[in-house]
Amino acid sequence: MKNLVYLALISLSLTACAKPFQPPPPMFKDFLGAGVNEAEVKTQMLRCGYKNVALEVPSTTPNDVARREICMFKAGFKYADGYKGICSLPQGSKIEACRIP
Repeated sequence: MKNLVYLALISLSLTACAKPFQPPPPMFKDFLGAGVNEAEVKTQMLRCGYKNVALEVPSTTPNDVARREICMFKAGFKYADGYKGICSLPQGSKIEACRIP
């Protein structure tokens, strides 16, 4: 009986800590712009070449990512978490779009 109580406590503690699968938030939620709503973020993302405003397209190259991010930054948007984009990473100097002023 004592072992059964321990087993029940362990099971309860493990299930209390477990989180169900949650997909990542859509990409358009990553960007912030002064005084703009979600529809305006989505519109600008499409103008900047994003094919899908919710998910990253798997075949996207680092150069494509950089071009789109640069476009969004020039339009006055920034990442909500403060990320400065792929060009801010050490490998950014190897990406063609990051070398264009």
